[in-house]
Amino acid sequence: GTGAVDYLHKPVNAAALRSKVAVFTELHRRGQELAAANRALAAEVVNRTRAQDELTRWNAQLDQVIAERTTALNASNARLRLATDTVGLGFWEWELDTDRWLWENASPQGLFLVPRDQWPASSESFDEVLHPDDLPRFAEAVSSVRRTGARFFFQGRIAGEPGRERSIELDGRLLDESGRPRKVLGSIR
Repeated sequence: GTGAVDYLHKPVNAAALRSKVAVFTELHRRGQELAAANRALAAEVVNRTRAQDELTRWNAQLDQVIAERTTALNASNARLRLATDTVGLGFWEWELDTDRWLWENASPQGLFLVPRDQWPASSESFDEVLHPDDLPRFAEAVSSVRRTGARFFFQGRIAGEPGRERSIELDGRLLDESGRPRKVLGSIR
């Protein structure tokens, strides 16, 4: 037991006895509630610990899958780079909203006959590298994509000194993002 915590004096006063019983009953009830709350809290801690352990296991599995897929993607990209470099295929992306041309690899270096920082960065800047006789067909290919969303296709020549002209072919397809075509992805050969 807990020992004596209160005394009753004789003769017993009924009102004092009821009051003391009520106090001790309330203390006992609160003690029971506190014990139940502690048990519930302990159970919650156990459940959260289990959930955290499970989450940690899932994260480890996800990290492993991501690492495996990243390795596979890197290997695939390396094979693609090797194949495109072997055949001299260059890749580009044309952002329709900004008319910005991005060149994905160095393969066009031998085609443009100018340093990489002078490669066309917009549709208009192709005027500086294409043969003048081919500019109207290039402009029509650009206009057709913008008007109709048709496949981008252009065959022409890179301007250069006589005898140094190069034939090129630009072939691209629209990439539809969120229902609105915003980019053309293509190749140059």
